[in-house]
Amino acid sequence: MLEEKNKILDPLEIIKRSYTNILDHFKSYLVLCYVILLPTFIYQYISPLKIDPKTTQFIEVLPRLIFTLLILIILGIFLNRLFMLGKEHLFKLTTKSLLEIFSKYLLYTIALSIVLLLALLSIGLLIALILTVINSSIGAKTLGSEIISSVVWVLMALFLSLVVFRTLPTFTSIANGNHLIPMKSAYYYTRNNNKNLVIIALACFLPMTMISALLAYMVSNTGVESNTINSIIAFILLPISILPYALQLSAGVEIYKELVPIEHNSPKQTLDVKV
Repeated sequence: MLEEKNKILDPLEIIKRSYTNILDHFKSYLVLCYVILLPTFIYQYISPLKIDPKTTQFIEVLPRLIFTLLILIILGIFLNRLFMLGKEHLFKLTTKSLLEIFSKYLLYTIALSIVLLLALLSIGLLIALILTVINSSIGAKTLGSEIISSVVWVLMALFLSLVVFRTLPTFTSIANGNHLIPMKSAYYYTRNNNKNLVIIALACFLPMTMISALLAYMVSNTGVESNTINSIIAFILLPISILPYALQLSAGVEIYKELVPIEHNSPKQTLDVKV
């Protein structure tokens, strides 16, 4: 077990630096967003898909979900490198190392998704049990029941966000070719920072998500009937829509810098920590 003294994050400082990363590299950020996400626009333009909850089957959406996931992983790798290494070293990697990084990033993304899914199912069952007891006690359609249900779902979202932010050092280490930090090691380094990580997550997600939702609403209500024009407008606004994801990665870089010992930042070695 590593015996380094645990460090407590300053959430306001991490939030400030996370936003500063975006501003300092804004031009590079725009270029990466437009270039890497262009295939998703082309895919949607060539084969448009409109989701109807009543008629659309999951199998119809699955190929697009997989394609978008792969594109987002590529974007995540280069945004991590941009925020950690700067634009001077952004593309300083071989094709072989890029494929290795992509493979690891994909595998750990799948692993994290499975963890989140299991957590969601477990908590979902608990929520269903709680709501069943509440509904049988106070009535299924009372205001109190709806408020309790909303609060429980918010708490669940915060828990899932916490899990994601506690694993961010793993993805930062992969993207930048440093010592691979497995998720249990990332949990070790981020211990005793749960409250601060939740604050950081809220600051990264809430403001930009609200702005993105507002812009999406404005685009959908422009009155323009041309799907092509609406798609182009949506593509132009992509850097804003993707900002919550970019801020998450930027915060992950800053968390990595603060909590991971500097001697573990050399490439090509796997670091594991027993907890």
